[in-house]
Amino acid sequence: MNSRLSAVDIRQFETKHQIRLPADFAAFLQLAGNGGAGPYYGIYGIEKMHPLDYTVDDPPANFLALPCPLYPDMSRENDWEKEFNNDVYHGILVIGTQGCSYMIGLIVTGEYAGRVVYLDEDNQPPYVILEPDFLSWYERWLDELLAGCEMSGFGYGLRGEEPQLWQIFDDPATQDRHRGFAVDALLRWPTLSRAGRGRAAELLGHPLAGVRAAACRVVRKFQIHEAAKLLVPRLQDEAAEVRQAAVYAAENLQQRFDPEAVVLLFDENEEVAQSAYFALNATQPHSRAILLQLLRSPHRSLRGFAANAIDWKLNDVPLLIELLADENFSVRHYAILGLRQLKNPSCLPAATELLAREIDPNHIDNLLRLLGDIPGETNVDLLLKWIADADDLHRLAAFESLCKLGDLRAKPVAEKLLAETKTPSRRTNLGWMGDAKSIATLARESLRKSPHEELRKLGGGWWNWLKPW
Repeated sequence: MNSRLSAVDIRQFETKHQIRLPADFAAFLQLAGNGGAGPYYGIYGIEKMHPLDYTVDDPPANFLALPCPLYPDMSRENDWEKEFNNDVYHGILVIGTQGCSYMIGLIVTGEYAGRVVYLDEDNQPPYVILEPDFLSWYERWLDELLAGCEMSGFGYGLRGEEPQLWQIFDDPATQDRHRGFAVDALLRWPTLSRAGRGRAAELLGHPLAGVRAAACRVVRKFQIHEAAKLLVPRLQDEAAEVRQAAVYAAENLQQRFDPEAVVLLFDENEEVAQSAYFALNATQPHSRAILLQLLRSPHRSLRGFAANAIDWKLNDVPLLIELLADENFSVRHYAILGLRQLKNPSCLPAATELLAREIDPNHIDNLLRLLGDIPGETNVDLLLKWIADADDLHRLAAFESLCKLGDLRAKPVAEKLLAETKTPSRRTNLGWMGDAKSIATLARESLRKSPHEELRKLGGGWWNWLKPW
């Protein structure tokens, strides 16, 4: 732990932000330490703690003092913000990180002041911890850490050991949603009693969907093979969350349940279909027949998975041409690569049309290389046009194709490229991309691979005059 704070240190922080820290948290900073050991990556020191005022353009000075509207059991759907009229991040002090964009916050104002809340800078739904205050949450971490619990998702759901969790589940006063939480909480523990295994299997038929889904997850983690037959109806459950959990449980028990599980590849719910794809593929790779069907799926992600996995055949060219118009970036990407692999001239009109409207720079690069893989009447004119493009990588891809076609109109272009000593670069949403080699070096490499002797000579080195293998 870091050095402890004084009461004066805490008061200065409170004055600066116009708040009073929850009493237990202030005591933690004074008696335990100014941050240090704690869940995930630990607790920040007070000098690193901050409000989430960068979520608004012009935050007021008392942003942290404004009441936080978040509450336990709030919606975790994508449209979670619609119920709030004001900024949802008022009154939250960031006290740690879970890694990447995920943060640990402490609500310091409002009805649930004192509670820990998990947040995401990418605006995924927040999760308000069920423990009533910071110290309860922190002590739970210590208890579960010492007990050997799974800590990767610490803080979600209910606390308690197996007997306590079954008591919560059986209590008539427990909310329906919390019954599912109680079963899910069993997943944190390293072992499950024989009685618990039997109960989990029985709960696969429970009337509450949240409980059935949680029971599937318990069956999966603890590999309750005696529940295998009871999983079959859950693969056709009316609730999507249950079908999704059931297919993963079946895969973990090495039970494919054909054809029941295969049907889930075509489920109306995209998340269920995704889960079925990965779960079934882990047991046995999908057949070509299945992948061809998935290329017609209404779900974007499934079409992308199938386009990536399938082994293309020559008779797939019409389908690949059709997939060039797919709205999914990944599908178009793999369709272009498939056409490059098959090298069938019938695809050139569609590829040329796509090149005229495509906006993704990586797709454009691959389409330009496709024009070098398959000779065509208009290819050279198109490539010469793209060599004049402002994008370095487009120019190099077009030049590479010209060299591959062995067209001598590449010679005057080569003279210009061979004089460029800078490295190629492109600005993308993810930052800059390019190559460590210079434009001249890359152009020389393309020349050396050309089937035309004159172009190979321009690449330098007498051994490159020979026809490449």
